[in-house]
Amino acid sequence: MREFLTGVSTNHDYHPYKNKTTFLLDVLDNLPRLRLSSNHMKMILFIMRNSNPKEVPSYKALREEQAKLRDLCGIQSIQYKSQQGDIYYLNDIANIMKKNFENPEIAPHIMYYPEDTDGAPRSEFTQFARLREKPEQLTPSFQKDNKHFYVNELASLSNGCLVIPLIWVTVKGKVHAYCRMVNLGSNGLVVDEADVRVPASELDLNFPEILAEIGSLDFTEESTSYAASMPNKYRELDQDEDHIVIWMPVWADDVSGARSKQYQKHVNVYMCNGSLPGKLVQQEYHVNFVGSSQQVSATEMLGSVMEQAKATHANPVRCYNAATGSFCRFRIQVPYLPADNPQQSEECSHIGHNGSFPCRICHVGGTYAETETNEGYEAFYNAGQPRSSTETRDAIFKQICLASRGVATHVDALKTKSGTADKTAQYWIDILLKKSSELRQKNPQRSVDDISIELLLWLVTQTKQPYNPLLDNEQLDPSQDTPVENLHTYLLGHQKYSWYLMHTSWNDLTQALFTIRLQSTDTNGLTIPPIRGAYMMQYRNGLIGKHFKTLMQTSVFHIQDIVSENRFNLVKALGELGAVLWITEIDDLDQYLEDLVILIANVLDAWALIDPAKILRKIKLHLLVHLPEHIRRFGPSVRFSTEVFECFNAVFRMCSVLSNHQAPSRDIAMKNGELGRLKHIISGGHWVRNGHVEHAGNSVIAVLQSTPIIQRHLGWVPPRQLKPGMVQCPGRDKRTTLVGTNTQAFTGSTFHPGITPSSSWILGTHVISQSEDICPIGSWVIVRYEDNHFIAQVVEILHPAAADAHSVKFVTVQKFTLSQVLHHYYQMPVLHEPEEQYTVVESTNIQFIINVQHDCRAAKCCATGSHRQRQERTESGREIACIEHVPLKRYIINTHALHNAARLRRYLPRYLTVPRPLISDRVKWHNEIATELCISQATKRAQSKAQAAATRLKNKEKNQAGPQAGSAPVRPGTDESRSRKRQHVQISEESNGYNDNDSMDIS
Repeated sequence: MREFLTGVSTNHDYHPYKNKTTFLLDVLDNLPRLRLSSNHMKMILFIMRNSNPKEVPSYKALREEQAKLRDLCGIQSIQYKSQQGDIYYLNDIANIMKKNFENPEIAPHIMYYPEDTDGAPRSEFTQFARLREKPEQLTPSFQKDNKHFYVNELASLSNGCLVIPLIWVTVKGKVHAYCRMVNLGSNGLVVDEADVRVPASELDLNFPEILAEIGSLDFTEESTSYAASMPNKYRELDQDEDHIVIWMPVWADDVSGARSKQYQKHVNVYMCNGSLPGKLVQQEYHVNFVGSSQQVSATEMLGSVMEQAKATHANPVRCYNAATGSFCRFRIQVPYLPADNPQQSEECSHIGHNGSFPCRICHVGGTYAETETNEGYEAFYNAGQPRSSTETRDAIFKQICLASRGVATHVDALKTKSGTADKTAQYWIDILLKKSSELRQKNPQRSVDDISIELLLWLVTQTKQPYNPLLDNEQLDPSQDTPVENLHTYLLGHQKYSWYLMHTSWNDLTQALFTIRLQSTDTNGLTIPPIRGAYMMQYRNGLIGKHFKTLMQTSVFHIQDIVSENRFNLVKALGELGAVLWITEIDDLDQYLEDLVILIANVLDAWALIDPAKILRKIKLHLLVHLPEHIRRFGPSVRFSTEVFECFNAVFRMCSVLSNHQAPSRDIAMKNGELGRLKHIISGGHWVRNGHVEHAGNSVIAVLQSTPIIQRHLGWVPPRQLKPGMVQCPGRDKRTTLVGTNTQAFTGSTFHPGITPSSSWILGTHVISQSEDICPIGSWVIVRYEDNHFIAQVVEILHPAAADAHSVKFVTVQKFTLSQVLHHYYQMPVLHEPEEQYTVVESTNIQFIINVQHDCRAAKCCATGSHRQRQERTESGREIACIEHVPLKRYIINTHALHNAARLRRYLPRYLTVPRPLISDRVKWHNEIATELCISQATKRAQSKAQAAATRLKNKEKNQAGPQAGSAPVRPGTDESRSRKRQHVQISEESNGYNDNDSMDIS
């Protein structure tokens, strides 16, 4: 009977299993050398439940079918050879971007033009200055009534006026054009140099129509330059199809290809579609793998990527646009190169952070004597003279020329002096030095000039580009288009330095106290993972970005009596700056940047109060001064953060581990191409076969839309199904139902007509705010009530027991008073004097959640409480200490919190959030520091030099004395037998025209 009802047969041959399938699944789940995760098993069971056993192919048949799909709509991998002869593979970026247009989940979100916000908040890359810097890089055309209008071409408006569109922009979703008016003068057409913004809907005749109507265009002498660009060069190429420019940031870094601790270096390159909204770009679904190599440098791989992008300029790629249902053409522009700081230095051909000139963006730096002067020290607190690709290329040429003369020390000194060092050039420099030495030995009579000319002529025959290919790229300037990003510079830089500074000064008792305080943090409104204070303290020297992000938002409340005043000021300054840096929506850009400059100055000055020389040693301090300019050009700093690329390393690593390691670059590129191909098919992406546009069947497309496990593993985040005002109730067996008279809304608040004594209510667990935050009981929220706003704590959430879709839900809140002055110690807004009676509001009146902390410093809260620790998902018998809050109704609004930081600052009065300088006269104070620093640093260097000399003398005496009786002999190459050799490098004016005295380092 059971077999008949369930359809599952019981085969006693497989006892104790129910059947053969269950037996084989158990085998699969318990193979020692083929361990499967729970996610693997869930995916296998999902596939088995939805498949027909008779359709299961053989392994060979599956691979053959996948090969056919690859030919149909896959991503091609292209082989390249480096200048050193190394082979590597890159996926075709044009093919990847083509899939973006053909994908109905992506194409509707692509932004074609820059956007004018007209005072509205800015959040997207297309709304900032980078797109306006080179108008020729922008989308050139606009379509209206099946006619295409191009920039730099004459067009007419519906009122008969003639204009020349310069760039297209969007304003509130509508396309406009910045134009120059064209007037008819006595000698021909005259162009007015003033720019006028005109709605594109007013365009009437395009250039071919005007030319057909007039016959010829005669411009006056002063306006003839405009006529030279007509017609636009892309009009013929586009063949009456849309022409779109796609912005494609490219990331590169070295990544381990192994899951073990053994480091297997691979240089990886990823990219994303920068023309998408920021909230989509930060999803793994939109990250695309480009290439990987164990031999080739990142700059050479990026050079090949740039070649692919440049090829689309001469011949725009034709594809189907799923958003418009028609064909279009596109070309690719690379606006910036996100990466960590060492990688960005390599991309800029910069010597690195240990050089005399440690900044890749500007020329700050110099010798010890220069940087410790008033002017040299102050320079580190400001953005210096910008570097450029041209001057970097010139510096490399000079190094190559010096190498051809055969003196390595001269090349090294020039690197030190210019701060320029290029990996590709170094390969050729080493060869030139070797060849020059050989030629001199072969014929000592030859002049250095003759040898140099011969070697440089030989170099021309070997390569046309003996340096970083990015330096020749017209799309960007690496020195200015490698923006400072938050993860490595701020979290793994400033926050890490600060954390180390704190915990290394604590004893065991202080560490335990901080752990208890940190664990007791109220995390409502922070949107961070659960705090594991004991873990963070135990592994305090191995924390990662998420831990430092937690410390940045919370630690200021827990260190008031366990650090010095200067260190507290540093933690406070870092928290204030962090909250502003992570803002994704900027209301007033000028005001935002002014605030940012003050906050950055406070952080740097707070460091100077602790260690004045740190800014000279740690380049991540100086790099902050470049952030305002990068935000002005590229948008909020979270838009060019690298976290999403770092997360994608897990996908690469699995592809690396599961490859056969015979051709890793090719195998990994092809497998990632396969991942992209599947993602395209299952998303409903289109492709063209035999001139017809096709897409997958409805059943294939439905899998992504309806299967969360598939969505999660593809990195696709569907739109949130959260409705503001919605109330979530517990499961039926855990619900609490109350009549109106038993609710706090009825007994402890002012009367509300929606809650009657006989009404029946279910206690909810959380309510959804207007900002789509989940607000549980006890959380702090901004509430709108009778055209006013106030801050309150959620006390009770009520859902009607007999509810329909339109029933009103209520939230009982306790209103607090916002103080007009900041907390004297934390410099944060204060809440106090709660109203005795509660206030009842409709659930739709909850605006957004904020983070609020109890003022434990004023209340003198101590670690006198305790609770049972949960272990193995069970409450254990072990009790751990916690903070027991004194019943003082005084709270602090956490303005260091990242979540809703922009919304909170809109709500609070400006005088409660305006940044206040830590030091008033900074230049004077820096000069005083520099004067003291010059003396102290010289003393330290003299002491280090004396100590090194004493150590060398001791080792020399020990070596001369020989091994003692019974002791092992000292082997050559060990530390005891080594002695450091230092060479003072100085190039005379006669030899090459360069001089570098008192160099800080030789790279």
